[in-house]
Amino acid sequence: LGVVGPGSRELIADVVGEMPDALPAYHTFRRVFNETDVAVTARFAGEAGYDLWVGPDHAERLWKTLVDAGGRPVGMQALDVLRIEAGIAQYGLDIDEGVTPLEAGLFHAVDFNKGCYIGQEVIAKMHFRGKPRRYLVGLLVEGHTPPPPGAILLAGEKEAGRVTSSTCSLDLNRPIALGSVRRGFECAGQRFVLEGGTPAEVVDLPFCRAGGADPRPFGEDLNPLIRLKCL
Repeated sequence: LGVVGPGSRELIADVVGEMPDALPAYHTFRRVFNETDVAVTARFAGEAGYDLWVGPDHAERLWKTLVDAGGRPVGMQALDVLRIEAGIAQYGLDIDEGVTPLEAGLFHAVDFNKGCYIGQEVIAKMHFRGKPRRYLVGLLVEGHTPPPPGAILLAGEKEAGRVTSSTCSLDLNRPIALGSVRRGFECAGQRFVLEGGTPAEVVDLPFCRAGGADPRPFGEDLNPLIRLKCL
């Protein structure tokens, strides 16, 4: 179960007990709920939050207890809005085993001084003697509809890359996307045309900072599954 938002730490503490004052991302500690172990892992998904890992026999009770304590059920669409606004790549969509950390912008995940590890030679050569072949970039998209993953990005008549994931940003009130583009097309201000003629432009990531604008620019009839920032 994912608990994300400004009040996530306090909500979890109400349910499973005392929480550490500071927990680095992807670090885990354990608590007990309903006489079973719960692993709590810190994460960042555009807002600070946590993943709670519990056996399937106890998941429904933990879910209901979190809701009763003040949590608001949302869904994966909400998480995608936050993730893409923050420029966070998702494995299986934006990156896979064919993408190096440097091509994905994951410089913080690489130690260039560490001893041998699988793939070190490729990473070291790319960093010290060359450049990535492609880059993960943010895209502002014209219109009202997010482009589908896999949509081709054209620079003139050249195929320069493709969209990897997209959503409607609640902070910016417009479609945004992450995309993988060839070297030479990654700088902010680069213009593309999507298949069908929709313009898109490369911008610096993240699109939005945590705790950004009013999350309800589309009005009060906004789908409740994308109100994660209202927690």
